[in-house]
Amino acid sequence: MYIPTDKQLEAHVATERFLGFGGAMGGGKSRFLCEVARQFCINFPNNFGLIARQSGVALKLSTQEVFFTETLVPGSDDWKELGCKFNKADGVLMMHALNPPSKIWFTGLDSDNIERVKSLNLGFFCIDEATETAESMYLMLCTRLRRPHIPKIYRKGIVSANPEAGWIKRRFLDQNLKDHKFVQSNFMDNPYLPEDYPELFDTMPETWKQKYLLGNWGAVSGLIYKEFMDERHVIPWAPLPPEWKTIRGLDHGQQNPTACLSMGYGYADIHLEQLIGAERMKAMDSRYDDYPVLVVDKMYYSAGLVSRHREKIAKTWREFRGPTYADPSMWKKDREKMISDGKAIPYSIAQEYGESPYPMRGLQKANNIVNVGINRVSQLLEMGHLYFMDHPSLEPLIGDAGEIRSYSWKQPKTDDDDWPEEPIKARDHACDALRYAVMSLPPLRVEKGTIIPYNSFMAARKRALAHKRGKQELRIAGGKVIG
Repeated sequence: MYIPTDKQLEAHVATERFLGFGGAMGGGKSRFLCEVARQFCINFPNNFGLIARQSGVALKLSTQEVFFTETLVPGSDDWKELGCKFNKADGVLMMHALNPPSKIWFTGLDSDNIERVKSLNLGFFCIDEATETAESMYLMLCTRLRRPHIPKIYRKGIVSANPEAGWIKRRFLDQNLKDHKFVQSNFMDNPYLPEDYPELFDTMPETWKQKYLLGNWGAVSGLIYKEFMDERHVIPWAPLPPEWKTIRGLDHGQQNPTACLSMGYGYADIHLEQLIGAERMKAMDSRYDDYPVLVVDKMYYSAGLVSRHREKIAKTWREFRGPTYADPSMWKKDREKMISDGKAIPYSIAQEYGESPYPMRGLQKANNIVNVGINRVSQLLEMGHLYFMDHPSLEPLIGDAGEIRSYSWKQPKTDDDDWPEEPIKARDHACDALRYAVMSLPPLRVEKGTIIPYNSFMAARKRALAHKRGKQELRIAGGKVIG
């Protein structure tokens, strides 16, 4: 007999169409999914739903076993009353006593099933351990919720998950998306667990305990740019000072988005304080006073052909005169261009960006040492030398679903393994463009304790900037400048 916990009950009565449940191990995730599927089939005859996990083998050993040992047991009174028959070969359960019959398909979401999923006409779907599944598969299943006789409120997409970096956290916890809800549940919410269950975690690492026993999403490991914070790094949009130098980073894509972002850079002077504010100026790491401060102001972000990118980029930056740093792979001559006599010559993406109309000037090869670039961006964020303007075009990078919030390292295969020093190659186009631009600047050299001679260029420049700022303040105080 199923008596839902308080958290399971909260999830059962939720009116949102897209529902997440879980957080910790032992919170009753799998049982909840199974009971929801059973109830939807009974309440709405002729319903068709999916219970899935990325691996079909893992599904049979976990969620499917829970369903047939706890939710709807073969040979039980409920089984007979519903006229249940289960085809093990196809993984389809039919409830023949309903008029018309309802059915549930138990399946893995591996590549063999992609085409079958595209043609489904679902009333609901349930994905267990959804962090194993690609977001694209989840989105595809969302488009399959089109069974016409099921009321909209009951055509649901439901996922269960433990705290991991990725799309579950972004969609269900970070973004506050319309019609989405995540119900947190941990071992304390499940009265049916043995009393000694928490003792199993006594010798485990604290972060592991926080994630899998307590369901703490704040303990998620693997995020690359943990230093990024809205309140510190996002500033109101304003025109960059005209005397600042500007650069761009470009990450080309055709099916994936092309990202091209621009930034200006200056130093700790009156213009910088007007842009980022006095409080941020005070918080900057004084060891790097002579290193430029970078401000990202706008971005182009779209898939398509090079000809489209050239035009859109040219119209986004009509007066841009600085260099653009791009992935060196763009210079590979792995394309062909037809010439007048019908012959084809080797051609590169970089050459295509230089064509008319709208040729891109100043395109240069970026330094593409990935880990060095990631470390450089992280350092700039940490020491307060990298900012992003609150401009709509930067939404794919710093918005609620922005890449910088979910850009992650690859997970270790087991908890005993070291973290791979390699980022996940997904949703990283704007992050790559940012890295290319940042890596065009010189490395950070001025460390704490370094003695800068009084007559050196850096010391003289610093005094000149201070003098300029003082004169500007006096002019404002004297009423000569409207401040």
